[in-house]
Amino acid sequence: MRIWCRGLAIAAGLLLAPAMADSERPVAAVVRQAQAMSAARDPAESERLESKLPELLAKVHAGDIDAGDIASVTHLLSDKDDRVRYWMAQVLSLAGPAALAAAPALRQALQRVNCSSDLTSEGPILTALARIGAPHAVSPCGTGMENMLIRTGVIPAEWGRRQ
Repeated sequence: MRIWCRGLAIAAGLLLAPAMADSERPVAAVVRQAQAMSAARDPAESERLESKLPELLAKVHAGDIDAGDIASVTHLLSDKDDRVRYWMAQVLSLAGPAALAAAPALRQALQRVNCSSDLTSEGPILTALARIGAPHAVSPCGTGMENMLIRTGVIPAEWGRRQ
């Protein structure tokens, strides 16, 4: 009888697991996915995990992001993978001024941008800095990203003036 009850409890837990995953907070889902992507040893697995991030990020709204989320996301800005930093900067950009405490980590991440990659974190980091209201940081890649962000109104024109 005890074994049967234990088996029933395990089965019930397995049946309920997807429902619990569906109730996961959107920012937590993005963070979890980025952590899994970073930990993946197989490049194909990493790409598969990354392919789900746009859909997960689309579910995140500024009001969903609290101080704990900002701390988790900020921690991942130090990840070795520039693609992880790309997605975390996207989240902080959505948070706006509430993420001002992440500005130093964003500036540090900007210095670690992989300028030779097809998908670089440069644009999302510069955008996040602008949207949270942090003072300007210089673009490391020389790709004209600052000029494009100025033209589209994402960052103020005075940020394009270098000293």
